[in-house]
Amino acid sequence: KHKYNTQKIGMPPGTLLHVGAMRSEKVKLSILCYSNDSWTEEEFTNIDDFLEYQCNADVSWVHVSGIHVVEVVEKIGKKFNIHPLIMEDIVNTNQRPKLEESKDYVYIVVKMIHYFEKIRNIEFEQISMIVGSNYIVSFQENDNDIFQPIKERIKKINGKIRTKGVDYLAYALIDCIVDHYYLALEYLGEKIEELEDELMEDPKPKVLKEIHNLKNQMLFVRKAIWPLREIINALSRGDSSLFNQDTLIYLRDVYDHIIQIIDTI
Repeated sequence: KHKYNTQKIGMPPGTLLHVGAMRSEKVKLSILCYSNDSWTEEEFTNIDDFLEYQCNADVSWVHVSGIHVVEVVEKIGKKFNIHPLIMEDIVNTNQRPKLEESKDYVYIVVKMIHYFEKIRNIEFEQISMIVGSNYIVSFQENDNDIFQPIKERIKKINGKIRTKGVDYLAYALIDCIVDHYYLALEYLGEKIEELEDELMEDPKPKVLKEIHNLKNQMLFVRKAIWPLREIINALSRGDSSLFNQDTLIYLRDVYDHIIQIIDTI
């Protein structure tokens, strides 16, 4: 469900105001620094402790779980010199998936789709990424540890990701998000088959409500995934100097997956 905050009316551009689900938990910060032969990881709940931390590795990945405390997001934006308009977009969870390029970094917005097997339901959240020359800053709405497999790959001595640059890390994060789309679509496909069986065997008024809910979910899934095709296509063309030619073939593979997913939808 989309919720629009009318408090933003009349405010100057770049004003940070969180738009999305209200949360009470603390914002969690983690930084994973790695080079070809080493890695270190630190977690913080205090923004000042995070700002004092120095990363001396080739690549640093800062991950922020929670964007409801805009003061924390604002301080991170100042540390990495992120434009105020982009910071405004990060705390507004109604963003359409998109790609924006600046002189020093690339800003990417994607939608994560979670499938929870126990309750047989899907949920959506916004993921924002700032990709710089030797760092990535990623923001997500809650503390679901969706990128744990990526962290485990970084910590392996012989992992390919350790030998690559920040552009390959950006690809790995996007690829992880796209992989979750398959789980969500598998659930939706099973749900459609169940409703078809109910309609044939014992149609009841409650099935109409379930069909309506499923239609809304499918529309949101389509809106979340369709623009991602444009984003990956733009990156795979090699227009950005931050993405090396060696990484473009992996991005084209993600593009193929997205086309398959769109056809399934």
